[in-house]
Amino acid sequence: MVSIEIKAARMGKTVVFSLPCRERELKENLTDLYGTPPSHAVIEVAQVTFPKELDVLTGQMLDLDVLNYLARRMDGFDQGEANAFFEGLKAEGMSDLKDLINLTYNLNRYSLITNVSNFAEIGRVHMLNTQGAVPTRENETPEQTAEYERIGRDLIASGTGHFTEHGLLFVDRETEFATVYDGTSFPPYYDCPDSKMAATLSFNGKEELLFLPEEESAIHKAVRRLGAGELSDCDITLEQGSAGLIGQLYESINRSEGLLAMNEVIKRLDGMDYEDTDFLLLLARHTGASTAENISILADHIDDLYLIPAQTYRDVSNYVLEAGDEYHADMELWGFLDMDAFGKYYAEQKGGIFVEGGLLCSSTGQDVKTVLDQLDPEPGLHLQQ
Repeated sequence: MVSIEIKAARMGKTVVFSLPCRERELKENLTDLYGTPPSHAVIEVAQVTFPKELDVLTGQMLDLDVLNYLARRMDGFDQGEANAFFEGLKAEGMSDLKDLINLTYNLNRYSLITNVSNFAEIGRVHMLNTQGAVPTRENETPEQTAEYERIGRDLIASGTGHFTEHGLLFVDRETEFATVYDGTSFPPYYDCPDSKMAATLSFNGKEELLFLPEEESAIHKAVRRLGAGELSDCDITLEQGSAGLIGQLYESINRSEGLLAMNEVIKRLDGMDYEDTDFLLLLARHTGASTAENISILADHIDDLYLIPAQTYRDVSNYVLEAGDEYHADMELWGFLDMDAFGKYYAEQKGGIFVEGGLLCSSTGQDVKTVLDQLDPEPGLHLQQ
């Protein structure tokens, strides 16, 4: 994993950017640099503090989002890939940001040999780099070992390798340098496995991949890079996301209210533990809440509410007395109690209100109705007084 650290300068002020980072961190650093962060930031690179091989960027005016995408690509490197990238950069004399991003997609052209004393190992490394996979040593046949030795011997005999800081470099000039990044939209790159949802925006044959939750500004940037006028101009495909009911809830909000509304709900629920998430889904199901606004309201009060699975006041009494946490009475005495009256008393004390799945109660003493009255009217709401 290789990160990038640069110093950006503006009007005598210098700010350190550690990349890659999410949109929120970019905006915070841009606020330090500009006061009010611009929607499209082009920064002057005053210094590249790490890695030293990217010092070719010093003095350039660079699009910060493009630089951050390069950092995302480099963050996925292992050390061998990083060394091949650095030596490929120097071999090609690259300093353009677009070329550097495309270099990350063309590392198969650059074989970097660190052990030149074993022809079979040289051939093995070269084939692994150019083909992407070779059999493990345990599964390697004598014929394959001999072939690797031949390849390694021929490679050394070609005289095309040159020694570098990181080993003996061979550049495969016969393999075309692929232009994956065209300087506009970012090629989809999966580097956020813990995201709640990934969405692909498509417009005019181009795609942008978003990992949600994300800052709204990052979504609008992706739309602009695609060349679309508005988010509504784009086709949206949900690529991955939370499984089960919570994923279905996100997808339902996307269908009815759009990506931005879904993103805000995911952002609001991000960091909520499984128990609270399950209870929120329970509340949504039993109240009929389904809009982004109503789900957010329920989430704001998740710690204040609890549900008793009961349809009548008598059921409430049975549940409360059986639990024995707040009130206790021996079961043989229950037949002498006015269970309906006690259940109603308990509900009043807890500001309770019946919903589809039971009695919804407040743990703070606040009347539950005042909370549910905040829910915007929608066709699916079913609250009992």
